[in-house]
Amino acid sequence: MKKTHPLFPDLINHLLFVILFIYASIYYKERLFADSGYYIYRVIDSNFFVVELNRFILLFSQVLPVITIKLGCSLKTVLISYSVWHVLFFYILFLISRYCYKNHVAGILLILLQTIGIRDGYFTPMFELYYGVGFLVLLASILYKDGHAISDRILMVILSLIILTSHPFTYFLLLSILLFHFIKHRWEYVTYYIVAIVLIILVMIYKNHTANDYERGKTNNIIYQLHNGIYNWDYIKSLLHFLFKYYKDLLVLGISTIIYFVLRKEYIKGILSIGIYLFFIALVNLAYYGFEHSRYQEQVYFPLAFIVSFIFVFIAINNFSLRNTLVIYCFLAVLVIFRLIWISVAAVDFTYRITTAEKLIEKCQSLKGNKFVIKEKDIVPEKGIGTNWSYPMETMLLSKINPRNKTVTVCTEDDMLTNDNRSKLRPENYLMRSWDIRDDASVNQKYFHLNDGEYITINAK
Repeated sequence: MKKTHPLFPDLINHLLFVILFIYASIYYKERLFADSGYYIYRVIDSNFFVVELNRFILLFSQVLPVITIKLGCSLKTVLISYSVWHVLFFYILFLISRYCYKNHVAGILLILLQTIGIRDGYFTPMFELYYGVGFLVLLASILYKDGHAISDRILMVILSLIILTSHPFTYFLLLSILLFHFIKHRWEYVTYYIVAIVLIILVMIYKNHTANDYERGKTNNIIYQLHNGIYNWDYIKSLLHFLFKYYKDLLVLGISTIIYFVLRKEYIKGILSIGIYLFFIALVNLAYYGFEHSRYQEQVYFPLAFIVSFIFVFIAINNFSLRNTLVIYCFLAVLVIFRLIWISVAAVDFTYRITTAEKLIEKCQSLKGNKFVIKEKDIVPEKGIGTNWSYPMETMLLSKINPRNKTVTVCTEDDMLTNDNRSKLRPENYLMRSWDIRDDASVNQKYFHLNDGEYITINAK
């Protein structure tokens, strides 16, 4: 890539980012799904940054929303800024990588990471690993540049620490990047290699001592699947069918990379790529056994999407001729557009979910009270997207996009049955989640207002 003129790749990068900004603006309501809605609600409610489960990297996902809240912006502005920020964050990383560290391929990789292997996951954009790999691209941009100043080395250590604390899978992603870097530079950067390995060990120790039941459960599940999972030939065939159905673009990138290395007789890189691919395929199938496509499944498989994209873009494209690079950029742009179309198709169900919620909210706002209970089956189609555990918070957010409207929070009968919540709730309480009862007075009064009162069961049909 160093031999190519950067104008054409830069133009593609900027144009694709513009499209991503437009998408984020259009689907800002849909992108409140599950954890995404929970975190922005907590940020608005607390009027500041929110960190849970030692996921410090999620502070970076809240920067623009916190700024808009502090500036006194409307709730609609805050929510749009939240959706757009998830693109702007990657765009800033692109600008730093491109214009500070002269890396011409980081931009297209950062764009791929917002689309490749993602469909339903697009609507929960604050996933900590998305942010972790974003910083990993910036780290690689610094690592792969010629010569390092002291400030570069310090920044590499800081970035490594941020990345490694974001998600356990980043241990292996960083090691994979270092292996490819070692093939090219051998022992020239041994000091950083040692520092990175030490940081991995220290973070692993820290995470082990501070892990909560949720995190321990995930680790125990991997161990359980390692000992009890049935990974026979039938499972492998089902896996291949699953990958071909949902990850065709990833297969194309991975296979193309191997062919490229073979044609160039770079057999070590080819063998290492195959080994890394197989390792991450095994890892994600230990973490997620089976083949039910979902938002959560996409997040578990995301390390595979990253490493395949990284090897293709950072290791292969850098050696292409000018003409071939232009062709490859056009090809990658087509892949991104293909994924965005697929996301648009998935968005139909998410938009229907939002439209249904808004109609329900409008009905509730015409009634007395702020707190309501529904039967989920009354509003969710047989194959539709469910209300989800975040629904009470999502309905509060949607109800106040128009500041003149009344605050409404809606939960399901299942939420009420969980932990015997109906008997625990008092008139001065509301159900933020099925396992989390809060006081009405605790909400951010600038954006929400809940009057004391009982939950009212309504017919949502």
